[in-house]
Amino acid sequence: PLRPEEAGYANPVNVRIHLHPGAPTERIESLSHRIAVRPAGKHSREIELAAGMEPARKDFVLEWRLEASHEPRSLVFTERVDGETYVLLHVLPPTGGMEAGVVPRDLLFVLDTSGSMSGASIQQAKEAVSLALALLRRNDRFNIIQFNDESSRLFPSLVPATGERIRQARKAVASLEAEGGTEMVPALSAALSGEETPGRLRQVVFLTDGAVENETELFEMILQKIGNTRLFPVGIGSAPNGFLLRKAAERGRGCFTFIGEVSEVRHRMEALFEKLSHPVLTGLELTQHGVDQGEMFPRVLPDLYLDQPLVVTMRANSLPEAVTLTGRVGGRPWTFHEALSQEHPVPGVASIWARSKIAALSDSLLESADPDLIRKDIIQVGLAHQLVSKYTSFVAVDVTPSGSEGARSHQRVIPANIPEGWEFAKLLDEAPVRKVRWGRVDCFLTPSGGPESCGLLGDTESVGPYPLLSVGQGATPGPLYLFVGALLLGAGSWFCFFSRFYSLRRPDVLFLCSQAWKRDRNRRRIERLKLVLVGGTLIAGALFLARGLYIPFKAAFADALLRSSWARTLGGEEQVRPWPSADTHTVGRLRVPRLGIDRIVLAGATGRTLAFGPGHLDGTAAPGDAGNTVLCGHRDTHFRFLADLEPGDRISMEGRDGRARCYVVRDRSIVDHRRAGIELDVEDPTLTLVTCYPFDALVPGGPDRFVVRAVEEG
Repeated sequence: PLRPEEAGYANPVNVRIHLHPGAPTERIESLSHRIAVRPAGKHSREIELAAGMEPARKDFVLEWRLEASHEPRSLVFTERVDGETYVLLHVLPPTGGMEAGVVPRDLLFVLDTSGSMSGASIQQAKEAVSLALALLRRNDRFNIIQFNDESSRLFPSLVPATGERIRQARKAVASLEAEGGTEMVPALSAALSGEETPGRLRQVVFLTDGAVENETELFEMILQKIGNTRLFPVGIGSAPNGFLLRKAAERGRGCFTFIGEVSEVRHRMEALFEKLSHPVLTGLELTQHGVDQGEMFPRVLPDLYLDQPLVVTMRANSLPEAVTLTGRVGGRPWTFHEALSQEHPVPGVASIWARSKIAALSDSLLESADPDLIRKDIIQVGLAHQLVSKYTSFVAVDVTPSGSEGARSHQRVIPANIPEGWEFAKLLDEAPVRKVRWGRVDCFLTPSGGPESCGLLGDTESVGPYPLLSVGQGATPGPLYLFVGALLLGAGSWFCFFSRFYSLRRPDVLFLCSQAWKRDRNRRRIERLKLVLVGGTLIAGALFLARGLYIPFKAAFADALLRSSWARTLGGEEQVRPWPSADTHTVGRLRVPRLGIDRIVLAGATGRTLAFGPGHLDGTAAPGDAGNTVLCGHRDTHFRFLADLEPGDRISMEGRDGRARCYVVRDRSIVDHRRAGIELDVEDPTLTLVTCYPFDALVPGGPDRFVVRAVEEG
């Protein structure tokens, strides 16, 4: 759970860094925090937060730049462990000799407009795209793809970077808002799937906070579709998913840029486009001289862009005498030879090499490597270098009792700080549906997941009952859509009948039917207006009615997929997704024999989850386990039956192990979610069911919640 801003901040931290870059530095700065820098020896600096302790609510980013030089440079750090020499090599190729003519480009901007980008993040992203559009050259072509629950292109295809097209694009981007879920794979797949044009560079600039869980699926898609395209992820916000964005850049043979503040947009985007405007150094190979070729990572060297160093870790019997770096730039051969005469012995180089090897082993799983062999190799490297990995951990166990004998332990949900710049309300999926116009070319909806969702992130206290304020609305706008649709259809039908009746039966009643009207030359125009009003009313009514029916139909259709997923879960599979793009999995089965209710329960209680089934609230006891298990659902679909539950009714809750607990309904209550809470520290295994109240309300939302408490039978 997350802590809203009004509840204050927790988890204060301090940062102290000893920086030894191995050469004189031109600048050392942090764009995320105020820092204090002090000399600590030749080329060394001590760095810490200027304010001392600060709440942990955004990434700490430290940057340093070596003094400018027109000569090629290399930095060598070494460590000797058990007779092996570990080398960390930084090579910064010279900029001279890398000039080339201007190559026309095809640029696609992929912009994340999901709910997690709300607040400062979406402003940073829009500013970044707007500035990037201004930096396009006349011989460039471009397009923009936005995505949340769905993805849409601004233009049907790539268009020339003319003044009119750029003005149209900037206006369209300025109208975007952050709402809805995050379906990243389809949008990025569309950007990478376009045809390459000979003589043009194809580049994809991907702006997102990376708030997704299907990272492996994304990496696999990039490897399959990247071709000769280059991918340049831009991390947006105070806490982007750095792992996903760096790996995406690595697989997309691009580079990663981080924008933490709106004030950084111009500097960062200009630096990125400076890289994109210069030729890339491709086909790199590194040869070691004076030693046998050691184990080096990365095995395949990445493309290099302007001012980008090559960082290589290697293990050998001794330090190489020299290295030769070869590649191609602008279609011409390029060579750089450097003698490694000066080294800096420092601790930790062996660990860096080991982490690089573990990362390479993990990446090989995407290429159909044997999982058992990879697991064995990772364990061997992790234990040898005392590193935490997917398969290794180092745990200190304190067997000394910390409490008095016989004292009961208590379970508490400890909320984390909401990342700086995020909007708590958008995380609750409470934003309205908006329609956005892409200039004159395209039109699409950016739903929030929406008013039809029930957000369940957040917490307002670190101890005591879990606040019901965290449990958002448990209702969809389905009934409201049905009511409005029926009203509009009725109004349109009545108006159509009324006009027809009086034009045929009572021509003298209305001016529209008089002889004067018949002679009026505006008759056709007003007839068309009447037709538009009647037709528009009928069409709007049909759309609202379809939207209202879509919500329960979607829930019913998903039920078959959920049951198939649950059967696989009971068969022993872990975290089975009901469909490939789902960001949840089945965790339980809820039954009420008297009412004939049988529901599959999903993990998490976000708005997107509750659209398909009841959700288990994170931080509470797992379905089928001891403790208080809290489930939430929509009052007009999956949890409609709560209105018919009575004290004494039996409820069965089956867990992933196939065992079921039988609960008996003890009480029902209607509470104000702004003041009430759910007690997690219970003596008897408890099941709590929560939805919105009243059940017959047309409009979703409101402060009241209907809470059913059931206790294990016997």
